[in-house]
Amino acid sequence: MFGIEVDPSDILEGLKSSRDFEGKEDTGEPTWSYQRQKDSLELFNMDILICDNVDAIFAKYRPGTFLPALCHIFMDTNAPLEVLESAARAITYFLDVHVDSTARKVVDVPGAVAAFCKALVLFPISDDTDPDTARMSRDVAEQSVKVLELLCRREAKSVFEAEGLQCLLTFVTSNGSNVHKDTLQCSLSVASMLVGRLKLDHPALPSCVASLTCFLEHKDSVVVDHALESLGSLTEMLSR
Repeated sequence: MFGIEVDPSDILEGLKSSRDFEGKEDTGEPTWSYQRQKDSLELFNMDILICDNVDAIFAKYRPGTFLPALCHIFMDTNAPLEVLESAARAITYFLDVHVDSTARKVVDVPGAVAAFCKALVLFPISDDTDPDTARMSRDVAEQSVKVLELLCRREAKSVFEAEGLQCLLTFVTSNGSNVHKDTLQCSLSVASMLVGRLKLDHPALPSCVASLTCFLEHKDSVVVDHALESLGSLTEMLSR
């Protein structure tokens, strides 16, 4: 199938439209609508879901044009959580299909990698949070983990420099019981890709060791294996 009939220039215009002024609250603070972005993201994600021709999608939605627009949406922390999740899902598609040609395009957007890292610690997903907010925050965080995993295949240095390791370990330490098993496994897997970049004098070394040690007695053997792998890398680094 070749997707739906939609003009990519209209989609791009909607993605870049940012927010529309709605009015003011009683406090005088302005209120904004992200409906145009939301509609464009829904159309985009529907199109790539229906279409099974990767070449057609990449020709229609050129990564060099659409990835920066999607990254800028995700970097807007005032946007509704469903908009952030939808943007992250679209970025995941590009990276998953051809990470070799798309990862650098994400990294080249100033602040984009840091935004995915910070999303892991910025939005609350604890049990005492409003259930709908917690669910959407969890979706954003889990999608962010997927993006970071894909980026690490080609651009691990950029993820590390954006404090990706610290954010991932903070995320799983604080929310390990509130996320899906595959997200926890994926997070520890990404951490194992990054931990080897730590140096003896890195200020985050003690906290990283403490966080990884907490997972040595986890009931999931995959999680334990990733923690052991990471601690093994640190032990090797310390012994040199």
